Amino acid sequence: MSGEAPQKDPVLDFPSPTAPPSIIPEATEAAITPDLPKLPENPPARPQIQLPSEEKPREPTTLEVPLEMAPKKAPEREESSPAVKAMVDSTTEALGYFDPPKSTSIVTIDSLTQQSKPEGQYEITLDPNTNKAWISRSGSEDRIREFSIGTGDTTGTKYGKKYFSPVGVWQVKNKIAYGDVEGSYGPWWLGLNSPKTPSGGGFGLHGPYASDDVSPDGESFINQGFVSHGCMRFTEADMSEVGRYLDVGSTVTVLSYNGSRKVLPNAPAIRNR
Repeated sequence: MSGEAPQKDPVLDFPSPTAPPSIIPEATEAAITPDLPKLPENPPARPQIQLPSEEKPREPTTLEVPLEMAPKKAPEREESSPAVKAMVDSTTEALGYFDPPKSTSIVTIDSLTQQSKPEGQYEITLDPNTNKAWISRSGSEDRIREFSIGTGDTTGTKYGKKYFSPVGVWQVKNKIAYGDVEGSYGPWWLGLNSPKTPSGGGFGLHGPYASDDVSPDGESFINQGFVSHGCMRFTEADMSEVGRYLDVGSTVTVLSYNGSRKVLPNAPAIRNR
């Protein structure tokens, strides 16, 4: 071993490190920063906008509401009745305004129902002596509406014998709508809780039943109103009005044939017409 030269550690040949990138003098802050619009020295009082197609800023304009989106008001209906106007106003409030067909009013069922029944409780009084009837508010003697009616033929000239209407104070026990056709009780039948007829039928308030019994003027009945077998008849228009005021439970007073409110205990009661 004394004759051998000592070994040296191997030297690794690493590549020389890469030189750092040189800075280009032209790449200054001004060169790499994009051009930005300059703010005005005196800011405008209102915000400014500038569209790409415009040369300079301007104040924004207020956009107008398109015509089809503009709110509309219902036109005034000068000739409409208060009830119709109330229904139209209620419908407009619920659905918003819309243009109905010409000469037509469109209303909701709720608004129609609200107007079809007057406020409060009402009753009707019928006088078979004069064949007049009137509606009043319950507990009041003031007559709101009056009607010419038909009652039992106490003259005996129409059917060959006398028929009487059931006198007394009754209540409406049922209310049925009928068609306005010949032989019908329409437009309404208001049945009473009075004693039944010998044939088992009942008495009530109803329409004219027979058009021949209506007087030529259409507002009353022939034979001075003595035309029925006991029921109380109204013209179609009047019965529609009665139906607005009276409902099941309403009081119906038929005056006795001496003009008082006393009930005649043995008043004849025949058929239900």
